[in-house]
Amino acid sequence: MHVFGVTNDDNLWHSILPDQTFFGDVDGSGGTARPWRTGDGTSSTARDSACAADSEGNLHVLVVSSDGRLWHTRREASDGTWTRFGNVEAGGAGQIGTVTAVAAATEGTALHILAANGNNELHRTVWNPPTPPDPARFDPRFHKVGTWNPAKGLLHTLAASGFPDEPADGTARVVLDDVPVLRETGGAAPDQGVERLQQMLNLAGFGATPTTGSGLLSETGVYDSATAAAVRRFQQAEGLPEDGVMNGDTWRAFLTFWLLGRAASP
Repeated sequence: MHVFGVTNDDNLWHSILPDQTFFGDVDGSGGTARPWRTGDGTSSTARDSACAADSEGNLHVLVVSSDGRLWHTRREASDGTWTRFGNVEAGGAGQIGTVTAVAAATEGTALHILAANGNNELHRTVWNPPTPPDPARFDPRFHKVGTWNPAKGLLHTLAASGFPDEPADGTARVVLDDVPVLRETGGAAPDQGVERLQQMLNLAGFGATPTTGSGLLSETGVYDSATAAAVRRFQQAEGLPEDGVMNGDTWRAFLTFWLLGRAASP
């Protein structure tokens, strides 16, 4: 597992667990430089960062600078060297305004980049490795994939890579090591995990009642009877035991459903 971080003095550090038991100075070993760095270097000018390893073991690192620009470097697995940071937008991905957050995931040797901007928009692009004689390229270029309501709070992005190969039938597969079992509770205190589940059920179309097709779950964070009913509607749609409990099998099916961008049938 690659671990990467930016400290509050803008230094870049990297480690590989469990093989490497210490953090190495990225600048010192690779000369990536820090083109976003401003001021006297006593405080961080990196707003956000993300990293993802591809199928060949190369590590991609993305950094959002305080002026809202997005930068990319790559560590070569073959010799441990780093490329110099390049400006993603100027390098061919296109401008999306002031970048505020970034997430990354890989598919083979391609790097998928999800970036948020100051207008609360999410944009996606894909960095494709060079195929001699052609250089690396961003294809597709940045394009808007959605927005979010900042009144709901901070946006948290999650990206994952390294899933097992697709099964022969072409269906998606999600591997879960440890997920919470959520079930209906009476008078329990609100739980953030339950609130996020309620949001996801609403967005996927399972918060609506099956008879009228209208209405949404109240995103209270309490696993009430309405939430359990929404879970049962999903379980029924997927042919799962209709017990209204978010357990491992239901989580696996629901996250696969979610990652494929599907929605409940009317």
